[in-house]
Amino acid sequence: MAGVVIVGTVLALAVFGRRAFGTGAFETVIVTLGVLTLGFAIAALIAETVWALLIPAMAGLVVMWALAILHDAGYVAREHAAGHT
Repeated sequence: MAGVVIVGTVLALAVFGRRAFGTGAFETVIVTLGVLTLGFAIAALIAETVWALLIPAMAGLVVMWALAILHDAGYVAREHAAGHT
């Protein structure tokens, strides 16, 4: 399961790319969420699948994919994603 989260997180960042996440605060949130998700997944992999680490890793993956899809589909306006710069 931890391997699935690692692959899913890397794929999310690779498929959508940095441009899909906009700039400013939204991009920072997505990149931070990606790093935290990878951290929890790698820790769960090292600790041999501890549920306390798998649950936040899987939740982070789901939230990251959902935000990226909503932003890519245009539901999150680019000016809101940029933090009104």
